[in-house]
Amino acid sequence: MFAEIENCMKLALGKRQNGRFMDLAREYVQVYNLPSSYLVSLQTYAALRNAIDHNSHRGTYPIAEPIPEIVEEIRKLRDKIKAPPEAIALLPEMDVCSVHSGESVSVALEYVRQFDFSQLPVYESGQYVGILTTNTIARWLAQQIVDGGEHRDAAISEVMEFHEPSDCALLVDRTVTAADAIYHLAYGNPDGGPVNALIVTENKLPTDRPIRLIAVYDVPLLSAALKFS
Repeated sequence: MFAEIENCMKLALGKRQNGRFMDLAREYVQVYNLPSSYLVSLQTYAALRNAIDHNSHRGTYPIAEPIPEIVEEIRKLRDKIKAPPEAIALLPEMDVCSVHSGESVSVALEYVRQFDFSQLPVYESGQYVGILTTNTIARWLAQQIVDGGEHRDAAISEVMEFHEPSDCALLVDRTVTAADAIYHLAYGNPDGGPVNALIVTENKLPTDRPIRLIAVYDVPLLSAALKFS
């Protein structure tokens, strides 16, 4: 199984020459945004493999022998590396509500009321231009109160002027892995901080229609799919 793991990591990283297994594992875990538990387990299992291979016997007794539970964990780890779970396959289907920048903010508020959405992709002339969050709407409403307290409707483009740099979403394609989705949610903002959501599209193009939104509340499901023990 270790040969399979090593070959999969080499193939994913485009490496042809042999090197130290742990150097390969460290690079793979970093490039593919995997949890640190992967590296710890690879290091532990590699040490076990080396103990078996290089010191196979002392007299008539093997120096080490993995118990069935450990063999099963290594098998599950191998499977996760061979076929990294894709986020969209792990999450329930959802209808994505998007809005046009020229529409009334009341349209967005109706989506919030009906579906309890807290962020909506905004499009203009068929292109994605930003994410409208309930925090942005709240800041706009607060300004209306300051300006006179009388409720009025407004175009979404006007409301979007009250967004903050942290109000940000990231376009990803439909093959995004669970590990990458978790990483991008935490660090996908241009300033290196978190984003409100990932907008899954076919090819990660601003002209693609959204297939699904991935948000922080999806992280538990994504994290569970990465576990192998």
